[in-house]
Amino acid sequence: MERIVLNDRHKDLLKIFLIESKDIFDYEEEEMNVGNEVFDMVEKLKRELNAFNESGTYPMAWFWGKYLKQEGLYKLDDISKVILNKKELSMLKAAAKGEYMAALLDDKTNDEYFEVLCKICSFIAETNAYKEINDSDLDYHRWFLDKYIKYHEKK
Repeated sequence: MERIVLNDRHKDLLKIFLIESKDIFDYEEEEMNVGNEVFDMVEKLKRELNAFNESGTYPMAWFWGKYLKQEGLYKLDDISKVILNKKELSMLKAAAKGEYMAALLDDKTNDEYFEVLCKICSFIAETNAYKEINDSDLDYHRWFLDKYIKYHEKK
């Protein structure tokens, strides 16, 4: 796999996209230009890895997970390594229900939620769970939450 190289603008755009899932028409012109650069990188990586099915419905989350894995960040290759505090778990539950509205929250809370998304994307990339998610008919928030709760209920 060719190395994924992201500058700060790319990372900021991915953060905005993953947190807010904004419609493409809601971006400013500068964000649109950066978004196009990121989109081109995502498409290039999908072609390089022949990962059109693997990237599924959430190609930006897939791409972010690949980047985190490449950079050696988080390294969450087992659900037992994923630790969420009460606030993070609450935010994840809200997102899994479609209730998380980033635009209504402050920057600190959005940063905390982005940390949750990084953990999720890392876990998915490290465990290569893309097919399982795509086959489950769940969004990746709900899929991860189910795994997380099942593991912690057993403990």
